[in-house]
Amino acid sequence: MDGSWWEKVFGNQTGPVSITEQSSLGLSAVYACVRVLSEDVAALPWNVHQRTDRGNAVAYTHPVQYLLHDQPHEWYSSFQFRATMMAQVLLWGNAYARIYWNGISRPVGFKIYLPGTVDPYEHNSRIWYNTPDGVMASEDIIHIAGLGFNGICGKSPIRTNAESLGVTLAAQRFGSNFFKNGANPSGALKHPKQLSAPAQARMKENFREKYMGLENTGEVLVLEEGMDYIKIGMPLEEAQFIETRGFGKEDVCGMFRVPPHKIAKLDRATFSNIEQQSLEYVMYSLMPWLVRFEQEFNRKVFYASEKGRVFNKFNVNALLRGDLAARQAFYQMMIQNGVFSQNDVRQYEDLETFDGGDTRWIQQNMMPLDKALEILLAKSAAKAKGNGNPTAGNKNAA
Repeated sequence: MDGSWWEKVFGNQTGPVSITEQSSLGLSAVYACVRVLSEDVAALPWNVHQRTDRGNAVAYTHPVQYLLHDQPHEWYSSFQFRATMMAQVLLWGNAYARIYWNGISRPVGFKIYLPGTVDPYEHNSRIWYNTPDGVMASEDIIHIAGLGFNGICGKSPIRTNAESLGVTLAAQRFGSNFFKNGANPSGALKHPKQLSAPAQARMKENFREKYMGLENTGEVLVLEEGMDYIKIGMPLEEAQFIETRGFGKEDVCGMFRVPPHKIAKLDRATFSNIEQQSLEYVMYSLMPWLVRFEQEFNRKVFYASEKGRVFNKFNVNALLRGDLAARQAFYQMMIQNGVFSQNDVRQYEDLETFDGGDTRWIQQNMMPLDKALEILLAKSAAKAKGNGNPTAGNKNAA
């Protein structure tokens, strides 16, 4: 729902500075958090999978695979589609896209709607959507909703947290104006007489030219006509401006559940806890959004006969691509325990497979898993045969 609806019901209580979804991007922490979450979701491999007798496999030939993995619409790539939908739901609380169908009820494209142009409502126990293309049934709309209270729409986190964001934005604008126009001498002037308007204007202009702006910071004031010098403190220290800005970033990170180090706030980060924070970021920040996407597309874009057998899934293992050492250790462990073959690893690394690379191994002497099973079975058979003959293996038997 758009901002005008919100203001009619709740008013526009946004603290010292008016905050909207658009203006909130002027806060560097908000922009950084939205960008981190949006681009991380957009960068993950997104595929259609099919359950088989041997497990799950990517359904490369499924009609929906190309839409999710490559191009959901002629206007944008899969990356841009997901990044845009994520940015909208993070700021407005909801993101909408129209599903285009072909003659056999297969989706052929997803078109994103602009924020504030779609309004869901309930009628005759069904959900409908007022859109720029007319009224659409729920099955024709992809709706990614954030945290909400009616099970249908999400609430805008920006407007929900408008007051605290307004304080942060006010501090940012104050700092910008201070350094742009502020005078920062070590004191102020007091004239013993009342000055005429032209005299005040001349003094003000002279003061602005000589003592205002960064290039004049700390200049010595020249006193004339019995003027007094009054020492003053720095306003930024009195207002604890630096602390206010720092708290603002932490507040925004908490709102989006993004670890501060992801937006380059490293004052409390260490080498040891950043790795743990990164894992927690995947589990607790990214995963809820990925599940929202997966469940919404699962229930809207596949045939009823396919549900439970065909599904879409994000591959979060791709986040390990940025850490070579972690990738090597992971692959080595999986190969040594017979979980991955060499070809499995090469496919993860987008490399061609090779003949004989599908063999799986176990750590003991790195022998093929099937050979290890043969040896184990042979030893079991020999042991059983020995137990059946009391004299087997007894050198002193007659």
